[in-house]
Amino acid sequence: MPKNLWDEIYVTFGRQWNPHLAFYEFYFTETVIEKCELTNCLKLLDWNKSIQEYHVWHLQYPNNNLDDILLNCEYFSDEFISRRFIWKFNTTKKHYEKIISVKNDSEKWFKALLEVGDNEFVMHNAEYRFGENINDKVLWKFYIDWLEKENDVQVS
Repeated sequence: MPKNLWDEIYVTFGRQWNPHLAFYEFYFTETVIEKCELTNCLKLLDWNKSIQEYHVWHLQYPNNNLDDILLNCEYFSDEFISRRFIWKFNTTKKHYEKIISVKNDSEKWFKALLEVGDNEFVMHNAEYRFGENINDKVLWKFYIDWLEKENDVQVS
């Protein structure tokens, strides 16, 4: 269902609506993510730090809070940050910048997601983007082809 219809359902029914159904239909909002208890599960490019805590594992995938996560790790760590940790941060930051630079081109955007090499990351962000525009036929084509090839998911 298109995002504007979900917005209308949420406004009309308020607390009586089912957020799990909305999530299943690719409708992602802070409310849905919180009620479905997904705040520290989703690997999203852009997440709101007010609903998600900083964890070191957030450096494992590109996202909009990498600098804050690194500062947080430096501040609360009782050891020096290793070269490997810094290398991972720099690599992840480059992936994020590349993905954001091609966000208006679905084909390039999806290929940039694939370069990260994390299937969950690809799935979470593609599905999040479907929630914004369910009619993105180019993205659907690449996503379904990828699912058939990589995930052994039966798509019919």
